[in-house]
Amino acid sequence: PRILFDFMEIQKKNLNKYHPKAQLWMSPQGFDRKGKNRDGWLKEFLNIMQNDQPDWLGGVVFGPQVEMTLPDLRKALPAKYPIRRYPDITHCRSCQYAVENWDPACRTTVGREPINPRPVFYTRIFRDLYKYSMGYITYSEGCNDDFNKVLWSCLGWDTKMSPEQIAKEYSRYYIGSHYQDKFAQGLFSLERNWVGPLKDNDGVYKTLELFQDMEKNATPQDKLNWRFQQGIYRAYYDAYVKARLHYETDLEDQATIVLAKAKDTGADKAMDLAEAILDRAATDKVKPE
Repeated sequence: PRILFDFMEIQKKNLNKYHPKAQLWMSPQGFDRKGKNRDGWLKEFLNIMQNDQPDWLGGVVFGPQVEMTLPDLRKALPAKYPIRRYPDITHCRSCQYAVENWDPACRTTVGREPINPRPVFYTRIFRDLYKYSMGYITYSEGCNDDFNKVLWSCLGWDTKMSPEQIAKEYSRYYIGSHYQDKFAQGLFSLERNWVGPLKDNDGVYKTLELFQDMEKNATPQDKLNWRFQQGIYRAYYDAYVKARLHYETDLEDQATIVLAKAKDTGADKAMDLAEAILDRAATDKVKPE
């Protein structure tokens, strides 16, 4: 941090030669991050902020990998420094705001950056923390988080907007007036698809039915709308993963029963039978349609 602050002070002077009113903000991202040889950086950073209080620094950014909470950071910084949030709205795991209690079948197949409308969750995050900062710039790496961008933009404009209202306006404007209610409902359904154990979540198939009904009545132009395609894709994807989970869990159970009889059938034969059963996950795939 000491080296960084000295460097930033020089760069601030260079910046203001050409842009006299430009500010320089910084984020303590990764300070004290485990396994990165950065132990003690956060304390050093806070000491500089509290003792030196550099006048050339415009403010501090709170984003992913800041190893303290936003309320604690606000408390630790002198009041003269505003905080801007840099919320991660694009990732779902190994990130700032991971999906809670996410079933491993979903977690391991969709990865970090899936199509991820999260109206309820991000509304809660926004409202829980917005009083500690003076605004935000959302952290995005693509179009997978398209709805989340609109959600944050609307809440930034009017903190009292409900996620239901935002979802309806999003659906009406980007998808079409005839999809205002159904597509908005679908956005909430996609979020619920990821809540709790997938094997027990029959709502996943109801979500698919909802999107299939929209797909069935869609015009050719509707079907070319990439936002419309995103919702449909996720609905099919979640349902397929659920079907795979049931099917392949059953195959695993069958293989386990065969292996349990190895003393009678012989180890080699039991292994061959078990492998043949497990191979059906690839050779006889579930729900190809």
